[in-house]
Amino acid sequence: MNAHNAGMETDSTRTRSYPLKEIVLLFFLPWIVYALSLNGDFVYDDVAITVVENPLLHGEISLTEVLLQWDRPLREITYLLDHALWGFQPIGYHLQNVLWHSANTVLIYFFLCFLGLPQPVFFLTALLFAVHPLSVESVAWISGRKELLCFFFEMAACFSFVYAVMSESKRRNVARLLYFASIISVLLALLAKQVAVVLPLLLFLTCRFYAQMRNRSFCHSAIIKAILPHVLLTVFFTLFSFRLFEQLHIVENRGTFYDPASRDVAYSFLSACLTPFATALKSIWLCVWPMDLTVEHGFSPVVKMADPRWLGGLIMVVFLLIIAYKSYSKIPAIWFGLLWFALSWAPVSGAVPVGYLLAERYLYIPCFGFLVAFTCGYFWLRNHLEIRANGHRKKVLAYSFPVFLATIGLFFSARTMMRTLDWRSEIALWESAKAARPANAKVRFNVGNAYRDAGRKEEAFEQWRNALELQPNYPQVWVTIGNAEKRRGQFAEAERGYREALALEPEYGLAHYNLAHLFAAQEKKELALQHYKLAAEYLYGKRSGNRWKGMAYYQIAKLLFERGEKELAWNYLIHAESLAPNHAPIYLLIGLLKQDQPDIARRAFQTAIELDANYSEAFYNLGVLEWQFGRQELAETYWSQALRLNPNLETGIRALRSHNPHLNEILPD
Repeated sequence: MNAHNAGMETDSTRTRSYPLKEIVLLFFLPWIVYALSLNGDFVYDDVAITVVENPLLHGEISLTEVLLQWDRPLREITYLLDHALWGFQPIGYHLQNVLWHSANTVLIYFFLCFLGLPQPVFFLTALLFAVHPLSVESVAWISGRKELLCFFFEMAACFSFVYAVMSESKRRNVARLLYFASIISVLLALLAKQVAVVLPLLLFLTCRFYAQMRNRSFCHSAIIKAILPHVLLTVFFTLFSFRLFEQLHIVENRGTFYDPASRDVAYSFLSACLTPFATALKSIWLCVWPMDLTVEHGFSPVVKMADPRWLGGLIMVVFLLIIAYKSYSKIPAIWFGLLWFALSWAPVSGAVPVGYLLAERYLYIPCFGFLVAFTCGYFWLRNHLEIRANGHRKKVLAYSFPVFLATIGLFFSARTMMRTLDWRSEIALWESAKAARPANAKVRFNVGNAYRDAGRKEEAFEQWRNALELQPNYPQVWVTIGNAEKRRGQFAEAERGYREALALEPEYGLAHYNLAHLFAAQEKKELALQHYKLAAEYLYGKRSGNRWKGMAYYQIAKLLFERGEKELAWNYLIHAESLAPNHAPIYLLIGLLKQDQPDIARRAFQTAIELDANYSEAFYNLGVLEWQFGRQELAETYWSQALRLNPNLETGIRALRSHNPHLNEILPD
């Protein structure tokens, strides 16, 4: 049996036809299995980080800043299109996610065909990829788009690079154009997600497989020379754009993992060596049997030799290495698929610290390699058994294999459709996680947050208490409890919550900020000022860290202004404006500070109104400014706007109209 047909009877690998019905099916199949996800809400990071509170979408930062300072800017650029078309309606964002998944499915079909695999293999691989339940987190979750984009441009890079350097085509201009396209595709894959750092290795792997499938010689030095620009680009991004050394400093000072159960684990050399075996075992198992799916796997690192997970993973890795070695010459697509899985999975294997050791979105790209190996193994086994069978046994095999394959396809499709329901809302997402991981503190914490947002306050407190029972040193829970108690008017309990958080993490900026806000509400201004200053020092955050710092500086400036320390207040306000330029109260306070310079004050009040058209205090104080300079008609116009927005301002306006010279300005909240 010819090695190049991967153990299957097939037509020539050089002459291909693309049945339109297959392409149409592969494009529309994801739309069928993900139809239930289209009416889903913004969930999890969609709200606080990537979409709803994304400063780019609110015009608070420039696209240049996103490209130069954010770690996954390509996703944010695609959000701009969604926002332009749909605003903050989640259905538009879901539509684009499914579109990218459909595009990836079709691209797999053409990519594997181009590499020389038989038609049944590339069609079935694409079909299974379209419906595999492991993809749900990347497709149904709007924030998971980075995986979709990264995989698309990884395949595009491999496609164009192999054609440019390996094809026998005489069209040199086309080859040069595709070579340049491969570099651009590498750049875009890196801008989508950091896992694309292994793309130069995938390029080499794909070239090697392409040559083997066509019985062509393979010049290692020539391919390495051709890949060199891609390698240099990747190294540059790894060291600078991804701020590798800054990330290592963060790990050193704040812990390794987002999972609170693992955050304080000392990630030793032993962990770096053994944890990948444990994560490999679980990752492969999820590809084979995608039932244990949850947004929070709570997978802890291996910290001792007695942990059986790494030993099970080692046995599995040895087994797969034997399969790859045995298939190298007979069924090369199997070793190609297994090696693609290993290389694309390596950045998230746990060999180096990452936010989570196991997440389903991490397996979106590796799963492609697994499915290539699985599909080729399936056809090889079917042909191998049919050749040795005869009579009735051959007839049984002829029916049993298609039934087996249909069962897998239907099972994957049904599981995918059910899994999309878990992502339809915040409550559904975290209740499904609680069912899968009832003893996970972070899951309980987020279930409580979902209940709070739905108005189920007592149930929220119960979940937060459960989280603290499971993980007592969990400062985020204490801050959340403090916020909830403050909203209920229980200031003493709120203060206790914030202080418990600070006892666990003294440099917790958000706890200092909220505690300062609590003190300000109680007119404890000195304590408020103290904690606002600490908040400005310690606040950080992905995407919105500068905005939070700016708001802390603004609160400091406001308290100093109220104390009459206007010069010092101005210094803090300059910092606030540079960090949070779209925070309207900053400009109101600038106007009040610069009333002796009417042009500056007027421009500041007008900026506040431009940022918030319903800002009654800005209209009021702009009217005061115009009244003081004799522009009574203009003042009346602004005051009418202020009264329309806030009738409670009528007393102050009436006092001004009666020429009360002692009327105080109205400060922002």
